[in-house]
Amino acid sequence: MVAIRNYFKHMVGSLRDPLICYTTCMTIFEKIINREIPSEIIYEDDMCIGMLDINPATKGHTLIIPKIKSVDCHVDHIWLIPDKYYDHMWKVAKDLAVHIKEKLNVDRVGVMVEGYGVPHAHIHLIPLEGPHTFEVYPDKDRSVEASKLKETAELLRM
Repeated sequence: MVAIRNYFKHMVGSLRDPLICYTTCMTIFEKIINREIPSEIIYEDDMCIGMLDINPATKGHTLIIPKIKSVDCHVDHIWLIPDKYYDHMWKVAKDLAVHIKEKLNVDRVGVMVEGYGVPHAHIHLIPLEGPHTFEVYPDKDRSVEASKLKETAELLRM
């Protein structure tokens, strides 16, 4: 997990220049999809993956990421990805949210698309116990030990 954080810190500087990013840089999500960086994937098909967030807002915080290369199309904004990926991601989000709610025994699974952090469209699924369960941008570090992520992934893997 340290490798992921270091890679992300390294990439943030270059990601501020969209011309560089969209023509030459592979996003961290593309590296995860290609298995160049480890992650806890709980769902995968030919169009997207569902993986646990390494800085979860709550236990089971999942990201749904389309398997699109940044050099093939503009993947930074969810509204600009091809319809077949967009529609499929929301179907997967629904199925995963139901699964997560059942496995973690939570009141709800919230959904968020905020578009910051990684310039690759993705959907957040956040297990909730009430309206004040998490802060979108907390001041504190939400890092979780790799063993805890692995444990949660084993529970949620489909």
